[in-house]
Amino acid sequence: MPPADSLLARYNAADGYPPAGSDREGDGWHSLGDLHANGAVLAAQMRAFVTSSGCPSETAATHMAGWVTGSFIRLLVFAYREERRLPLLTVDGTALRVDADGWFNGLAVGAPALAVLPGDPLAGEPGVEVTSTMDRDLVDVILDLSTPVIDTLRGVSRLGRRTAWALVADTVVSAFAGELPPEPAYTAATEAERLLAGAGPLAMRRRWIGPVPLASACCLAYKRPGLEHCERVCPKLDEQTRQEQITTWLRQPT
Repeated sequence: MPPADSLLARYNAADGYPPAGSDREGDGWHSLGDLHANGAVLAAQMRAFVTSSGCPSETAATHMAGWVTGSFIRLLVFAYREERRLPLLTVDGTALRVDADGWFNGLAVGAPALAVLPGDPLAGEPGVEVTSTMDRDLVDVILDLSTPVIDTLRGVSRLGRRTAWALVADTVVSAFAGELPPEPAYTAATEAERLLAGAGPLAMRRRWIGPVPLASACCLAYKRPGLEHCERVCPKLDEQTRQEQITTWLRQPT
């Protein structure tokens, strides 16, 4: 059994989405390499999502950036945080299953090597690699898998490079924070920020910044009706005001 299979089972048991497995069962699968080589697939998925949701094409592109990268980022972060292990996914070995509405509803990873820390009980087993740089390895795998996705999306939409990578970085931070209560979520998000600090294009993301969905459109102006700027997320806010708003939000009763 591939060393990552038991990890995939635990991820699925924890309600990981999309469900992950080793094999590509059924139809509709495309590897990340296929998606990059044939941009028409992602373009068709965006059109299908626009039709099914009624959102503008620009919004579909931002959703795609988060969905496609989130499909593997959530698995990677789960492995890293919960088990201190890391499946070394590859562009050609990682595949997504698409449906007629533009959604990605399945993840297949093949039989990737599994990186573990020194002293892990799996060290020395076939298909297992021992590493002392798992932080860096996590970032490298995310960059390797995300780069062709972002390049392809930018080729079939008006999504800018900075916004695209900010979406990926936001997805990483969200995967760390998960469904935790506010203060643990803040701590987890801070851990993610530390990892991303020197991570090339992922480091372009300003803290707590991300495109904001507004009335079925992406509010790239960071504004809301009746307000000057969006709370917490507007890049025009000074850092002190942002921190005050974040603190107020975290202290709200749950």
